[in-house]
Amino acid sequence: MRQRADVIGNPGVSILVKLADPGSSCGNCTGCIKFSGNEEEKDQLLEVATTIPVKEGDSVIIESTPKALLQVVAILYGIPFSGLVVGYLITLYLSGSDPTAGLGALFGLIIGGLIARPIARVLATHVGKPTIVAKACSDPY
Repeated sequence: MRQRADVIGNPGVSILVKLADPGSSCGNCTGCIKFSGNEEEKDQLLEVATTIPVKEGDSVIIESTPKALLQVVAILYGIPFSGLVVGYLITLYLSGSDPTAGLGALFGLIIGGLIARPIARVLATHVGKPTIVAKACSDPY
């Protein structure tokens, strides 16, 4: 996955970048919701590796591997879904009641979500940093 960012610092081997507005990167799909209208947009800062000489103020294109993203998504969705199915089946076997099994499925989903989140966070830190792949052209407008 590629995204545009601005270089804001050079702390050493890696470069500190500020990600461009996510809405402009994904076509303003409004998929990223806020819980209230009072929340401010927060800048996302990342430390990325580079082999390209860049200086503060440059616009760059950063890339993260699709494999890493797929692994994190598989953990975040796979474990809770598995918890849902296992919770349903175990509760159905033990109680024999479908409504009770639905509650077991909900409980399994919640437990799966609580298990998946820390695993995904650890995995996200170990899958590798994004890298700068190119300098971005300035906007002609």
